[in-house]
Amino acid sequence: AGFTEGVRYFGTDYVELITQGPNASERIIDTTAGTVTLVFRWSANTSYGDMPDNDISYRFGASSQNYQSPIEEIQTNFAVSTGGYRLARFVSLTVDRPNIVANGVEVQTARLVVETANPQNFDYAFIMVNRRENEPQNIRGLFEWTPSAGFTEGVRYFGTDHVNLITSGPGASERIVDAANNTVTLVFRWTLNPSYGEMLDNDISYRIAEMGQNYQSPIEMVDTSFAVRL
Repeated sequence: AGFTEGVRYFGTDYVELITQGPNASERIIDTTAGTVTLVFRWSANTSYGDMPDNDISYRFGASSQNYQSPIEEIQTNFAVSTGGYRLARFVSLTVDRPNIVANGVEVQTARLVVETANPQNFDYAFIMVNRRENEPQNIRGLFEWTPSAGFTEGVRYFGTDHVNLITSGPGASERIVDAANNTVTLVFRWTLNPSYGEMLDNDISYRIAEMGQNYQSPIEMVDTSFAVRL
């Protein structure tokens, strides 16, 4: 059958898979490398809507071997716009230190990078450490940023009693606007108290928003996997 679209339930009425012509989807076999590349090409209809953060999931299989891979999601984070205005788009979230001691002195840094041609309209973000389903006891801090309040901590429920967001002084959290590359970087800096405990796998979730455009991104987790020791 080659390349085909699924049923309408899966949103295929919003897109057009290209199966003919010079830009058609294609299968590329590299016998030297032992790989097969499936190149899916499609266009998006105006009904798709403004969605600045789009990810893709996949599954592959070998029917002769009765095998199907699990369905996995890849954070492709590509943006779709129906007009001239583009909403803020997540680019990356990284931490400076893969290992840190919870002693109230060593500083962890998380850098949330957002692409936007309108930095004045990007007006809210948060990051949360260890936001995991059915594990509220492991949450270790919620940090927010707004233009009016700057960098602030969330309430104690989110584990903020285990951390100290740095909001003043030469090593304070900061917002960096790069007009040449259309990015805004929110640099969150904090120390960890001994009550944090030893946790060898810490991930960070985020949300970004343009409140004036009535837009909030979904909450997404990034596998930062930094280790905390006592």
